[in-house]
Order: sequence, then structure tokens, then C-alpha cells
Amino acid sequence: SILLSLLASATCFSSHSPAAMQQRGSALFMKAPSDPLSNLARKFKRKLRSADATSFAELYSTEFEDFLMSKASSGIYNSIYPKLLKRTRQLNVAMKPGFGERPKTEHPDIAATAAALGSVESFLRAVTAAGLTDALTGSLCTLFAPSDEAFAKLEPGRWDAILQDSEKLQAVVRHHIVDGSLSSKRIAERNGQALTSLHGADLPVKVGKVDKALTVSGAKMLQTDIKCKNGVMHVIDSLLVPSA
Repeated sequence: SILLSLLASATCFSSHSPAAMQQRGSALFMKAPSDPLSNLARKFKRKLRSADATSFAELYSTEFEDFLMSKASSGIYNSIYPKLLKRTRQLNVAMKPGFGERPKTEHPDIAATAAALGSVESFLRAVTAAGLTDALTGSLCTLFAPSDEAFAKLEPGRWDAILQDSEKLQAVVRHHIVDGSLSSKRIAERNGQALTSLHGADLPVKVGKVDKALTVSGAKMLQTDIKCKNGVMHVIDSLLVPSA
């Protein structure tokens, strides 16, 4: 029993020796295997930075083209591809036609995009009833589209009364549309100011001091920056009814 106790003590001591602890520490802090796509992105960036007019053609490899065309995420692609174009200008070299150029996505117009969204159907019916569908299919504009749930927040009978008054209905619909394409970032830059709706009334812009929530005329943004062929759409949580 004395011999067994001595052996146990020796084993315990060896497991806590500096060498053993260092080995375990190295195993704990060993780096996880790197993501192959991240490695490829870094490899491409290094090659791009070091390229000169003579070596630039080395970037046109099958490996890099496959990476840009199909493997890189949209975020990585949108970060790298503009740098590639910029480098060609800096080195005054011609870009290989079509290299790494992804097909451009053709977005439908605002009316079609809103219909496909499926969550602003009540407002779209109002647009149709007001005869203002053309306002969402033609010139560049920004639409603040109330969600279907926004109509449930109205006082009972108020929406029915608006539907029965054609002039009021047109005013309400036009009050949700602004000339030009305004992203949420550009709208937020107007904090404390106001946009002007097609109805001609103000849409005050506010960014919350604490939660940074973006509101337009008191309505919160539920979805932002939905790109369309003729502008952009933002889904809001309230119906905007002009005072006059």
C-alpha cells in the first residue's frame, strides 16, 4: 500500500509539472483551423496589394475567378471587387473582360416589390383604389409602406371613412411617397429635419438618442432599404395621415 501511495503521488506530481502544464496550455490555446474562404480572400488581397503592371495578370487565375464568381459571400465580394477595379486604374492596366464580374440583379419596380413582399397588402389596395399605381412604377421615389398590422392600430371606422373619401385617400397615399431614392442612412442624416411628401406636407425625421431607432413622422422603420428598380421602399409600423 505504501508503494501504491508513492506511485500515485509521483503521477500526480508529474501531471502538475511545468512541462506537463505547458503542454496542456498549448493544446488549450491552439488556434482553430482557419476558414478556407477567409484564407483565399486574404491571399487574393495580398496578391492584389503586391501586384505591379507586369505581375497583375497572375490574378486572373482559375482559383481567384472561381472565388469571385461563386464562392465569396456578397459582403466579401463587394469589399474586394471594387479594390480590384481601383488597382487596375492605379497601375494603368486593362481589366480582363468579364473577370470576376457577377451578373447584376435586376430589381422590379416598387409596386411589384411591395406586392411580392406580402406584408403591405392593405396599403397596396389603397394605392390601387386611389389610382396612384403609376406613382410607384415610374419616376425615382421612396415609399414608406405601412405594414398590414399598422391598419389595426387605427380608430374603428377611421380607415373606412378614408376609403370613402377619394380626395382624402389620394392625400394619404401620396403622403407615404417622397421624391428621389433615400436610403435609411440618408434619411437618418436628416435627423431633426423633415422630408417633404408628394402630398406636400412634412415628414419629420428623428433618430432615438438611446435606441437609435429611426422614425419618420413618428412611424418606426420595421424593414429598411428594400431596393427597387425605381427607388427604395421602407416598411413602417403606422399609417401616416396628413393633417390637411
